[in-house]
Amino acid sequence: MEETEQQKQAAEDKRKITLLKELSAMEAFHIWRDWVAQPVLESLEADLNNADQLEESVLRAKLKHVQFVRELFYDMFKKL
Repeated sequence: MEETEQQKQAAEDKRKITLLKELSAMEAFHIWRDWVAQPVLESLEADLNNADQLEESVLRAKLKHVQFVRELFYDMFKKL
């Protein structure tokens, strides 16, 4: 019974990866991503250009936000 559950999970994971690969190949996704994620990254990076003026906690938060957006919209698809 446990093996069957593992097989179901493996099949579901494979299906999700296939769907993500299809999403990554879609031109509409790239346009949407560049419209939504790119301005966020540009804004955060502009803020980070003045990192010496930011408090440490704000700096860490902005760096984590940049990392999250890049991972979610760009890097994750490179790993597929």
